Amino acid sequence: MNQPQPEALLQTAILAVQRATQHAKANLHRRQESIAIDAHDIKLALDIECQAIIEETILHAHPQHAILGEEGEQPQTNTPYQWIVDPIDGTVNFSHSFPYWCSSVAVQHENKTIAGAVLAPESNELFTATTDTPACLNHQPIHATQTAQLDHAMILTGMNKSRLYPRSPTFETLITLTEQARKIRMNGAAALDLCQIAAGRSDGFLEYGLYQWDFAAAGLIAQQAGATLTLAPDPAIAHRAAVLCANPALHNTLHPIWKQGIPHA
Repeated sequence: MNQPQPEALLQTAILAVQRATQHAKANLHRRQESIAIDAHDIKLALDIECQAIIEETILHAHPQHAILGEEGEQPQTNTPYQWIVDPIDGTVNFSHSFPYWCSSVAVQHENKTIAGAVLAPESNELFTATTDTPACLNHQPIHATQTAQLDHAMILTGMNKSRLYPRSPTFETLITLTEQARKIRMNGAAALDLCQIAAGRSDGFLEYGLYQWDFAAAGLIAQQAGATLTLAPDPAIAHRAAVLCANPALHNTLHPIWKQGIPHA
């Protein structure tokens, strides 16, 4: 059996995010219909529904592939292919009508991401890449910045909070970043933030406690746009890592600042 090529897999990813975001936008009147709420996050009925749509799209094209998603997984034991899915990244934004949210789908072959698509429907922006092709925004190539000085840079980050880390590790880096970077921004959707690095709209991104579905597709897109991506896997929690992404000129400057906030470093 011929193995599917990255470009063919990308087309499935694109179709999956298109179908998921179409469903989410068609049901905006249900954007606050929640299944679970905690102090810092929310799980929506539309999260579940959109992941089901993505899974159906993937399995229709590739029925033997495995799927790992924020809302559960479809395991397969005899395939080197695994899809990584975040049906709505920026769920709190979405539920508050803040238009910074997206759907993200990546595919890995033998644990290496080879294609990914991120669709931000409110701005009609589709970010894509494969290991064989450059990063694109709406099918036009994009590139990371060349900003080399932190005092000239705009850095994106997030305030990840959980029961394990009630005080976000980002607090450990914010003082340094505030003193040294030109500006810091928190937008609330990590996948879309990484795509901003790819598009040259910001110079660096760092965050802690992200899951693989937050960065699998967008991380590849950023790398194919020329950015450097570094992960520090969490030894205690599967699929979870601290993430640093920046243009190569800025990455080495940000690395020690980012590392000081890693709880397990």
